[in-house]
Amino acid sequence: MEGSLILLSGGLDSSTLLLSVEDKNKHALIFKYGQPHEVEVEYAIKLCEEHGIEYTVHEFSLPSSGLLDSNSSTPVIQGRNATMISIGAAYAASLDRWGCLPGLANLYIAANKDDQSLFPDCTPEFLDAMQAALVAGYGINLQYPFIKKTKSEILELAWSLGLKTSDTWSCYDPVRKLFTDEVKECGLCLPCQQIREAYNTLKEKHND
Repeated sequence: MEGSLILLSGGLDSSTLLLSVEDKNKHALIFKYGQPHEVEVEYAIKLCEEHGIEYTVHEFSLPSSGLLDSNSSTPVIQGRNATMISIGAAYAASLDRWGCLPGLANLYIAANKDDQSLFPDCTPEFLDAMQAALVAGYGINLQYPFIKKTKSEILELAWSLGLKTSDTWSCYDPVRKLFTDEVKECGLCLPCQQIREAYNTLKEKHND
């Protein structure tokens, strides 16, 4: 039986992707790499547990340069998605322990249209090349169904699936609330701005 492995951060895009994949034999791969917004991992785990989806948390290291610099043209680490795809392929190639034959799994990533101008490893050209390599090497199909979708289209799909933005965490620079261990979104980083713009776009669309 062919199964699906979904790269899950806990953010809006990958959480929507996780719920939209129609495969009874799906598994989420969640990453911890020293990100300051590690709260996203908690959201990812909670989403999986609420929907009865099996998951694995994989820890690895990446350089931190540019991660939270809002003035930088690279607000996240270059090559992060490429690294995650490679790690995901290694897991997908061993999916037999989840009831799949090795090399027959689908590997999903939530790369989308709005990511492409900033992140080279989210472009169709890069993902097409990775897809060809994974098919040739492992027989794994790299799937990126959101590649032509904007953030507002993903948000609309999330709503149709019953997923609220409060069920996800996309902010890169969480702000700790005074006298508590709770955090809130900064409202200023790139993902916060993108989700706010997506919400406003949908609000205008549905008010017309």
